[in-house]
Amino acid sequence: MKKLIKTTVSIGATEIVLVLVAIVKNKYLALTVGVEGLGIFGLIQSFFNIFIIFAGYWLATGVTKYTSEFNKKNNIFENRKIFSFSITITLFISLFLCIIFIILETFIRTNFLSDKILREYFILYSCAFVGTSLRPIFLSSLQGLMKFRSIIIARISISIVEILLIIIFVFFLDLRGFFISIFLTSIFSTAIFLFQFKNTGLTNFVIPRFTGINIYKKLLNYGLYAILSGFVYYASEFIIRKIVLINLGLSYVGLLFALYGLMHFAGVIRRGALFYLFPKISSGINNTKKQTEINNYLFMVQLTSVPILLGTILFGYIIIELFYSSDFILIKPVIFWFMINVFISNILAGFQSTLISINSLKKHLLFVTIMSLCNVIIPLLLISTYQLHAVGIGLLISSILGTLLYYHALTKKINFKIDFRNTLIMIIGIFILGCTPIIVEKTTFVKIIYFLTTCSMLIIFINSMEWQAIFKLIKNLKDNNT
Repeated sequence: MKKLIKTTVSIGATEIVLVLVAIVKNKYLALTVGVEGLGIFGLIQSFFNIFIIFAGYWLATGVTKYTSEFNKKNNIFENRKIFSFSITITLFISLFLCIIFIILETFIRTNFLSDKILREYFILYSCAFVGTSLRPIFLSSLQGLMKFRSIIIARISISIVEILLIIIFVFFLDLRGFFISIFLTSIFSTAIFLFQFKNTGLTNFVIPRFTGINIYKKLLNYGLYAILSGFVYYASEFIIRKIVLINLGLSYVGLLFALYGLMHFAGVIRRGALFYLFPKISSGINNTKKQTEINNYLFMVQLTSVPILLGTILFGYIIIELFYSSDFILIKPVIFWFMINVFISNILAGFQSTLISINSLKKHLLFVTIMSLCNVIIPLLLISTYQLHAVGIGLLISSILGTLLYYHALTKKINFKIDFRNTLIMIIGIFILGCTPIIVEKTTFVKIIYFLTTCSMLIIFINSMEWQAIFKLIKNLKDNNT
């Protein structure tokens, strides 16, 4: 638990810094390019995310898993082979796809995107595709090596440079400047990540030799399932945006982009905890320790996410004004569905990471396919009546179904059981968040009392040893700063 808390706090603090930077970025973009501008970006981003799977993302999970295994054995040569292979493959595929995108840009914009997406926007994003594709490989390699400090430095540096570039270029060139800043940020991110590897020993290139049972074949086998599951997931995300575009218009794609942004903000603790959980479980610990680590993860993310999600729902109008502008106020009634989904998704993410780490890739692919179909079918059926509510409901039902499927698989694979404390927190958390549609209509005073009272109730679940670990960590952080 101590290492989980430390890693979660470190990465979580980084995520909070990134969120603060994102608040400035989103606010600035909301006031300059507006709802429709963010809709254009969201549509292009969701299209290219499908192809990032084929470029670099398909290798990322396997890179983390096997880098973590060999790092535990202090086998730097095998990790060097993993890094060289994954970077080379990603660079080659992403450059090839970039050229294809530029050649076929008119066909793609006309048939898959929108006539409001200009040629220059598409080409700039295509050129940024190479750097964007390499980034998951850099991150997964550092994660497997447990180089969390390097990850923190790189991510914060990239975010700060990104917001500076956006402010400068959007001020002078409007939406065109935004896409120029994306391209320049992709170049900077590649450079800063490469700098983080200078003392790891992985940058000495190793020529792949496909003989016998070796790490390359393991990575390719792992990557095959990652391609399929990733394609299904990101294709469903793109289809959802197309459904919104066709039925509601481009401005609603911008509103959906804002809702996904709030979900990203609300998942700050989950991302910090997962940075520890996945490489830890992948390192070869026994089933008993795996169960302990998963329950520790669940305790951490459930206990800390409830206040974030509760505050976002109750004070949605303030959050919207803070992150975006009054033009986005239409998302206020929809926030509830997306925040409840985050709570369930936090649990799902832990189960999902564990199942992937123990190589149950066929089941993972099946479950992702089922969830993605649910994500698409429900909005397709309900969007004309419920508008963006339909997307939130689809996400929530998909997450609940996925959580049940992954949990059942883990009970069979490693005999996993959620402990009593986590079960109780889960029930209370769902109840607290489930009551918000009633409380949100009350006065600000009532909302504050409800927030403080319910959050205070959760503190009783922290035992004395966990308090000691928290206080010790705080003391160490203070000592390091003096």
